[in-house]
Amino acid sequence: MRLFNYRSNLFCTGFILIVVYLLVKLPAQFELLDPIGKALTDFELSDMVFSQLRDKPPPDTNIVLVNIGTLDRSGIAEQIKVLNKFNPKILGIDVFFRERRDFRSDMELMLALSEVDNLVLVSDLLIPDSISNCFQGMSTSNFIFTSNASLGYAEMKTTSEGYKTVRQFVPFTCVNDSSTQAFSVVIADKFDSTSVDLLQQRNNEREVINWKGNYRHFYQLDVQDVLRPGADLSFVKDKIVLMGFMGQHHLGEESLEDTFFTPMNPIPAGRSYPDMYGVTLHANIISMILSKEYIFQFPLWGDILITIILLYLNVALFIYIAERKKVYYDLITKSLILVEIIVLFSLTILLLLYFHVKLDFTFAILTILLSGDLTELYVGSLRELAGNAIKRVRARFNF
Repeated sequence: MRLFNYRSNLFCTGFILIVVYLLVKLPAQFELLDPIGKALTDFELSDMVFSQLRDKPPPDTNIVLVNIGTLDRSGIAEQIKVLNKFNPKILGIDVFFRERRDFRSDMELMLALSEVDNLVLVSDLLIPDSISNCFQGMSTSNFIFTSNASLGYAEMKTTSEGYKTVRQFVPFTCVNDSSTQAFSVVIADKFDSTSVDLLQQRNNEREVINWKGNYRHFYQLDVQDVLRPGADLSFVKDKIVLMGFMGQHHLGEESLEDTFFTPMNPIPAGRSYPDMYGVTLHANIISMILSKEYIFQFPLWGDILITIILLYLNVALFIYIAERKKVYYDLITKSLILVEIIVLFSLTILLLLYFHVKLDFTFAILTILLSGDLTELYVGSLRELAGNAIKRVRARFNF
């Protein structure tokens, strides 16, 4: 029996790929199994690099996070006035003020915003045009608050879907036939335009986020830290100040409001709460752009090609072992699978840790993990059944 019986190897490889695909996709069709499907589709080995294996990066002292808590517009206006006295270079606000409220609080907020030299407000992208793939506009705060502001869309809205982990962001997109920058990109551009020049030169539709850390990685101020009479906030001078919700009662409080799952989550499965506030996510993106420390994402077609090649080689070897060394099949195949998984896992970690290259071997590892048992099933039963079925089809149609 030849080691490379191409037809048998291809059939078995295809069989395993179909089984693994169904294993990942089918649970979503059944309510009882849906959590299994979500766990399989949302897990990446590279997440462990950011959450557990990487050395803690040094704090980013260019960015200050400010919690607005449950302040009304008058309270937010007071925070803005206090912060503005200490001359931050840029003030970014990750909060919407869509409708008009009472006249007094609206005027206080409008006047406070009008006094900020470099103000950036967040916006939402509207429905994309089916023909041009451009978004048909942006939803913004009320015009009385935006007259003195630059606008940038909230990039997480385009990359996260409910429970899913945010790993990438969209730096530029098309709005009404014009290129528009994301909220974080607008802020980085105002702080250091050369850093955004490099981002544009990379010409990636999506960028993998090189995570720096949670809110403790940056300067942070809770609600009362800003509003306390006589507070010395001189350290915010010439820095990026980002205001947003970071806890109802205190900064860093667990919450489901404006929070996201990220690779920084120390518990990759069975998570009860998202681990990062939206404003902190913006801070991570800005920090990556300013430091120019990007991650090279290996293309999806490359990940798929590697998976198919590795699986085909495994199948070819395992079929040979099943027919020549059947007594030792489990011992040999399971030992080889263990070694392969260790190698792939190590490659994933080392490439991301030391070379900032991200390969996603999650699907490859899953197929290799099941390849031994599924190849044995194919050789023991399915190959003969498939052969008989092909013979009957040929006899029926005379070819």
